[in-house]
Amino acid sequence: MTVLSTHSLSLRCGSRLLFDRLNLQVHAGEVWAVLGVSGQGKSALLRHLASLPMPAVFQVQGELNWRDKAPTSYHRAERAQMVAWMPQQDFQPFECTVAQRVLVGRYPHGSTLGWESREDLALLSEALEQVGLKGFESRVFQSLSGGEQRRVSMAAALVQQASLMLLDEPLSQLDWHHQVDLVRLFKPWAAKAGGAVVWVSHDPNMALQFSSHCLALMPSGEHLTGPVNLFRDAGVLSRVYDCAIGAVRPAHFYFPVADDYT
Repeated sequence: MTVLSTHSLSLRCGSRLLFDRLNLQVHAGEVWAVLGVSGQGKSALLRHLASLPMPAVFQVQGELNWRDKAPTSYHRAERAQMVAWMPQQDFQPFECTVAQRVLVGRYPHGSTLGWESREDLALLSEALEQVGLKGFESRVFQSLSGGEQRRVSMAAALVQQASLMLLDEPLSQLDWHHQVDLVRLFKPWAAKAGGAVVWVSHDPNMALQFSSHCLALMPSGEHLTGPVNLFRDAGVLSRVYDCAIGAVRPAHFYFPVADDYT
C-alpha cells in the first residue's frame, strides 16, 4: 500500500531551486530518512508532506497524495488522524505537564469537550515508557532538558496513532543512548501500524542503520532516492554533503575527511 506519494514535486525558496521533479513513493512498513546539508529544504519538504501552510517565500509545484488521494480531499479530523508531524522545535507558550503535552496527540480521536479515556491514558503510559520517560506524567514540560522535551514530542506522535509519521530531526539534542532508543521504534512501529515513517537526519550512519530507504537532497538541486544500500557508498555521500567522505570498512561507518587537519 502506498502511504505517501509525490509526482513532479518542485520546491523553490525565492529564486533558488531546492529540488525539482521529485517522484516519491513511500509504502507501508517503510522508514525513509531525508539527508542533505542544512538549508537544502529538508524541513520545508517535510512541512509540505504534512500538508501544512508554507511560508510565502517558498513556491511549491507538483502533486502530493496520501493513500492515493490529495490531502485536501480528507476532512480535517481524518487528516489529523492520518499524519503525525514532529517539528524541529516544540514550542509551548503556556506551562503544561508532560501528560498534557503528550495527550494533545489524542485530540483528533476524541470529542472537543471530552475528558481523556482509559485508552488515552493507557497509550500515554505506554508511549512514555517507550521513550524512557516513565513516571514523568506530572513533570512540567518546560522544566525538562532539551533532549527530554524531544522525547516527549516523540511520545505525542506515538499516541496519535497516525499511519504516517513525519519527524523533523527527532534525534537532535539526544545522547547516543536515547538516540538509539528512539530510532529503534521506527521500523517496528511502521510494521505494526501498517504505516510509514519519514524522518530528517544529519547523521548518515544512524540513517543508514535504522532506515529502509533514503531521500537525499543535494546542493546542486538534484535528488537521489532508493534503498539504503544505494547510499552505503563514500562517493554518493560525498555528493550529498558536498565534501570528501571516507569509510571505515567493513562496518560501513562514514565520516568527513578534513585534508588540512593536523
